[in-house]
Parts: sequence; structure tokens; C-alpha cells
Amino acid sequence: MKNLFVVNPAAGKAMDPEPLVQKIRQAGNEMDLPVEIHITDEPGGSEHVVRKYLASAPVRESVRIFAAGGDGTLNEVINGAYPFFSTHQIHIGCIPTGTGNDFIRNFPGRDFLDMERQLSAESRQVDLIQYQYKTALGETSRYCVNMFNIGFDCDVVYRTGQIKNGHFLHGSMAYLAGILVTLIKKEGADLTIQFDDGSVHSGKILLMSTGNGCYCGGGIKGIPKALVDDGKMDISIVEDATRRQFMQLFPKYAKGIHLEDPRAQEILTYRQCKWAIVTPNRGSMRLCTDGEIQETGTIELMVQPKALSFLVPKIESGQI
Repeated sequence: MKNLFVVNPAAGKAMDPEPLVQKIRQAGNEMDLPVEIHITDEPGGSEHVVRKYLASAPVRESVRIFAAGGDGTLNEVINGAYPFFSTHQIHIGCIPTGTGNDFIRNFPGRDFLDMERQLSAESRQVDLIQYQYKTALGETSRYCVNMFNIGFDCDVVYRTGQIKNGHFLHGSMAYLAGILVTLIKKEGADLTIQFDDGSVHSGKILLMSTGNGCYCGGGIKGIPKALVDDGKMDISIVEDATRRQFMQLFPKYAKGIHLEDPRAQEILTYRQCKWAIVTPNRGSMRLCTDGEIQETGTIELMVQPKALSFLVPKIESGQI
């Protein structure tokens, strides 16, 4: 079995990749396993590396591909590998060196930074969410492993990026500043959402989160019922609430204990479905997919049950 590590040093706080590279090589030597390491910090670079590698790999070759970066790097690796799922035996892992690292939070008690545990990790079949949208070049189809955000959550990511690029705040301080600026502007979104049971939700909202996993924004548990392997996606819609309503609910929302709160029931719709179509009522919308942002029009979302073989490090002996 081949072990390919795709390292994105630009993820998170822009790290020096050499210490991680040395840890990977040391673990490979100690376990007598060959490792191949590629470093790329260009947008889309991780996806390009994986596609190029698999295009030249023998058919049916078994390969473990580890995305060393944030959720965006993991997203790129999955989209680079997906076209080869039917022709190769592909298992994908994640080494969390990014900012949020939200997808691995769905696997508590696992040490994703232990390279030996990574190289001996067990595969678990998890769902993907396929999303389709139109571009100038035609219809595009891609895959999300964790979460889509539209409205408030997406705007926070967008403005946090702007603040970081200004070089005056970083890390959690930049994210908190992003929340503050977004709350002041309170743009939200104006959408029509069609569900697989024929029902429709239309109008101005504060935010919409669609998840295979529970977490976004560095641990905010906005979709607490989501399971990565139940063949469903969870959709949480917060209506166009006032700033006061949202801030009163936010502490519980962040912890994922908000659904039973009467205040949430007044402003929140929570659904589970296998597909949905989201259309902006005015022009385009800003979409955040696993932490990466784009402007788009209508998107079609559909669950692909247990489509991904995801590598989960073993729990240490004695742990629950």
C-alpha cells in the first residue's frame, strides 16, 4: 500500500512544513512503510497533486492519501481523488494543521496528529454531499465532506479572511472580529430551498447550514444531530432574527444544545433529507464549502451514502 502525504503549509497560521515532514518520515521509517510527501501552498494545489498522482498510478492500486492542512485542504484532496474512486482503492486521511479542523471533531478521542496512528488507521465509510452548479463552462459537480454555509456563518469566514489579509489580527482574534463585523452588517441571505419531500422554504434568512458533520467555525456545533454515515444531510435554517435574539441563543447554539430551547423553536427550522435545491432569490449567493468561499447561483445537493473511505486513527488502549 502506498502512503501519499499532501502538505499545505499555508493552512492555518502558515507553518514551516519541515517539522511535520520529519515526523512523517520518522514514523514511516519506524513502521517500515514507504511514504511520499508533496508540499503545495497554491489554491487548488492539493487537488492537482492528487489528480496527477492517481492518473499515473496503476489501476486498482491501494493508496492512502493524507491531507495535511485544514478542512479546505481535505476538501481539495477528496475532489482530486473522487474521479478515481472506481478504479483505485483509495483511503483518505486528515492531519489537522489548519484553522478550524472541524471534520475530525466528529471523531472524538482520536489523535489525528500522531503519525504512527495515522499510518495504522482504520478505514470508516462516511457520506459525501455532492453539489452541482452552473458556470460559464457548463455544469460542475463537486463534493463536500463536512458542511456548507450560506449567510451569517459564510460571511464570518469571508470577513475573517479579509481581516487576516490585513495583517493586523490572526487566529481566534481574527475570527471574533469577523463575527463582530458580520453581526453589525447582518446581511443574511434571501433563498428558496426545495426539499426532497416536496416542501419549500423561501424568504430572507440569517443563515443556512447544511452538514454531513456537526461542526463549523472551529468547533461551533450548529448541526448537532448530524452523523457522518447515516445517508442524510442535516439542514439548519435560522430565520431573519434580530441581533438580540441571535446573541441570546448563540452560547447554546455554539455548544449544540439549542434545539430544545423555546427561543430556537421560534426562529429555527431543522431538517434531515437526502437532497435539496437552493436558489438565491436575488442574483447570486456566497457559498462556503468546507471553509472555502465562492459566488454561485442555484446549487443542487445530494447525499452520496458511504462514498468515502476515511482513515480514523485507533483509540489508545484504555480509552473509551
